[in-house]
Amino acid sequence: MRSDYDAAIAYYEESAVARLWILLAGVWVGLVGGNGTLAPAQDVGAGTSANAGKSAAAAAPVKKTCMVNSIAPSPAETALSRKEYSSAESLFRAVLAKSPSSDPVHEGLVRALIEQNKVTDAAKDAEAWVTAEPGNSLALVALGDVRLRQGDTTEISHGAGVEVSGLIGAPALFQVVMHIDYRDNLVWCEYTAKQ
Repeated sequence: MRSDYDAAIAYYEESAVARLWILLAGVWVGLVGGNGTLAPAQDVGAGTSANAGKSAAAAAPVKKTCMVNSIAPSPAETALSRKEYSSAESLFRAVLAKSPSSDPVHEGLVRALIEQNKVTDAAKDAEAWVTAEPGNSLALVALGDVRLRQGDTTEISHGAGVEVSGLIGAPALFQVVMHIDYRDNLVWCEYTAKQ
């Protein structure tokens, strides 16, 4: 009796995966087309009677602009990108003493502290920043990075509306076989020493 149940589950999983692959293939062909290049965008108004007399040349030209940040990075940002976290921390602190309302400097300081495993100091700075500017998105992201490094999933749980007990990174996921139960949306990860 148990083997019939297992066979039915296996058939259901295989057919669900097959349907998913067919759907993905259809989307891929719709996006890419048969020749392997992206399909051109269709002109929505080209076939309507109101636009039938207008030519493509009469259409308004599209203005394309791109803003390039040509400002050179600060010495603190350069130190951070070179992974010189201790000097980046001292440089960011010196800049913060002169201009305490600079968001990129606060964010850089938190990143430098996290990379040095000074998570407690990073938490103090991020919490003070969020307290001073509760609507600042960079401050909230910095505090989220600190909480993630601390392993505190409380805020994630409150935001998601479900209990999150931990996070699994990609290196850990590559070592397991993941089973998905489509009936109740549960995920079961299996680790074997052979992998």
